[in-house]
Amino acid sequence: MGNKPIFYDTDCLSCFLITDKCNILKSLFSKIIIPHDVYNELNNSASPYKIRKILKF
Repeated sequence: MGNKPIFYDTDCLSCFLITDKCNILKSLFSKIIIPHDVYNELNNSASPYKIRKILKF
């Protein structure tokens, strides 16, 4: 499973971001693909600051 890319939707990805558990995703998958629409939704000013800050890496 570790060598396949994976796509995430907003709800699932935001849960990992807000709880600082992205390391779990990194250990399971070689590549995490965030669709442009999902990135825009997560980066929206209505999203928690913590999520927007992580996305700026």
